Amino acid sequence: MFTTKIKTLIFIIFLMSCSTNDDGHILDYSSYADKDILDIVYSDYKFPENFYSENLNGGNIYYLNTLSIKSLGEREHSSIELCTNNRDIAFNWSELSSTYGSYYRDYVSEKETEKYFEFKRVYNQNPSDIILYRAHKCSYLDRTMYDYFNPGNVIGKYNQRPFQKEKITELIEYLVFVKNYDNGSYKVLRSYTLEKNDRFVHLIDELITYGGDWGVSDRIELWGTKYTVSKSSGSITVTKKLIKTIVGRMN
Repeated sequence: MFTTKIKTLIFIIFLMSCSTNDDGHILDYSSYADKDILDIVYSDYKFPENFYSENLNGGNIYYLNTLSIKSLGEREHSSIELCTNNRDIAFNWSELSSTYGSYYRDYVSEKETEKYFEFKRVYNQNPSDIILYRAHKCSYLDRTMYDYFNPGNVIGKYNQRPFQKEKITELIEYLVFVKNYDNGSYKVLRSYTLEKNDRFVHLIDELITYGGDWGVSDRIELWGTKYTVSKSSGSITVTKKLIKTIVGRMN
């Protein structure tokens, strides 16, 4: 658990960074003092309180995609996460992905939410090897226009209606969580949604630590990442801005 000191630092940073422009970008990043950043980086802190999270019970999330459902000989240089509103199609994708993976994992259980279909599979020779195969529900999120090998600014399309500010917050934090839940070098300082006439803007201030080799210091980067969700189409775009880089501990 992170200490009361770290909780206080995060709260102060949030209050001092609430001066923003029309799109939600912080006007004065000087509130992020290097010493405070170092204290946060080298603590157990990861996400702000009430940030979206899931208890994965030892499993690792894997989103079914255009690579995983094909044999090695059929694969193309493209990786796109799949979506469906049909449970049986999603299950078949999990079966194909397990078959074409490094080794087959047995189907154990499944779960369905408004966001995804999930199939828990376990390697029978190692019960701690647990993969949570997921397919997005198209009714919630469509990412079929986003290719991980050829990424663009549009990362998905949000399909849940009606639009609600708190749901947009949950959507973006969900995307951030599933990408970074097991990344020990990643931390979120601030997560905040603004509603405009034609869009929602969600700002994530994030810390990324790059560990140095022996005798080399860590490099810590502070990024301001802006997600925009169009009210007319549900299209989700992302832009990133490097705020500053500081030197961390020597290894």
